Formats: sequence, structure tokens, C-alpha cells
Amino acid sequence: MFGIVNKIIAVISKAASNVADYAGGLTSKPGLPTVEIEERIQTLYSRGIADKNRLPNSALEIVVHGTGGGDGTIKQFVDWQLNGELADNWNKGIGLVHFVVGRDGQIVQTIDPHRFWTWHSTSYMHDQFTVGIELCNPSFSNSTPYTNEQYAALAGLCDKIMRENPKCKQIQSHNWTGLTYSGLGKQCPGIVFDWQRLINELEARKIKATRIQTEVLSIA
Repeated sequence: MFGIVNKIIAVISKAASNVADYAGGLTSKPGLPTVEIEERIQTLYSRGIADKNRLPNSALEIVVHGTGGGDGTIKQFVDWQLNGELADNWNKGIGLVHFVVGRDGQIVQTIDPHRFWTWHSTSYMHDQFTVGIELCNPSFSNSTPYTNEQYAALAGLCDKIMRENPKCKQIQSHNWTGLTYSGLGKQCPGIVFDWQRLINELEARKIKATRIQTEVLSIA
């Protein structure tokens, strides 16, 4: 008799587990991504951001960039900035971004977005309200398609940034931001960037994104 009871319990438990798995598949969403911290760039060019302290809750927009060259690795991007090729600009806080996303989906923070803003989207003082994300692209014109891993990582990073900054409700290109605030556009992140793909990745995270301009997403 005990054997029969145990079998019945096992069947019921299995059924309950299947129901839970099904429900989880309907409601679960990807977790937040791992973000590695690279402190050397911020330390090296600290004088360029010393007067660019981020005010609390002032991050309102995320600006997406393409690196426009290199081998597609974060290591090369970091080494390039540490090498100081454009040190005159970086020492003024020009051209520094907060995050870089590799072709493999790796994410590295180079400037603390909670502490500092930087000049990164040719939008002048408007950049004090933005967070900059570079996507590694080996083409000088940002014409190499971005990878599946980059779209997934970018969506996860945007999710993280928006959770930490509740007023941040917009994702846009460097090109649109520059044209809007200074009249200076740039193929960045480039015409190959798939905004619908980013929308799909955000929706997989239960984030409602609406395309309000060609290169601008509004987050509900």
C-alpha cells in the first residue's frame, strides 16, 4: 500500500513541477548581465571628469555608439584608451564612455555612470543627462553587423541602467543625439544597427519599447 501511495505522490509532484516549469516559461525573463569594472581609464583621465559630477537621478537617456574600428575586442579598446592616442581629448573628458560591449557580449564599465558624466555624443552640456555605451565594431564606418551576443548584452545593460536610474526612459543613437543638440551627426552606431532587434531583446525582458524616431526608443 505504501508503495502505491508513494507512486501517486510522485506522479502529483511531477505534474506540479511541469505546471511550474510552464508558468515559469511564460513569466520568467533574463537576469541582469555581469558587468566588469575597468578602473584604470577613469583613474588616468580623472582630471577630465573631475568637474563632471553626476547629479542624483540625472541620467535620463542611454546613447548607443559603435567604436568604428579595431579588432572587435574590449581589450584593444581599453588598451587604445590607456595608450593615450587621444589623451588631449580624454584629459578634458571628451570621448570617454561609461561602458563598452565586446563582440562576444562581454560588458566592461570604464567610467562610473553614477559618479560622472562625459562628453561623448557631440551634444555638449546635454551629455550630463546621458549614459554612453560603446559597441565594438571592427569597421571604421561601423558597417559590420553587430552580433547576437551584443544585442542581448546591450538590452541587459540597458535594463540594469534603467533599474538603477528610474527616470531613464529613452535609448538613442549617437547620430540622433548629436544632430538634435549640436547639428553634428555621425554614423554611430551606424546604419547596420538593428533597432527592431534591440526592441525584441528588451521585450524578452518584459520592457516595453516604442520606436518614436528612426534611432530613438521610448521606454514605457
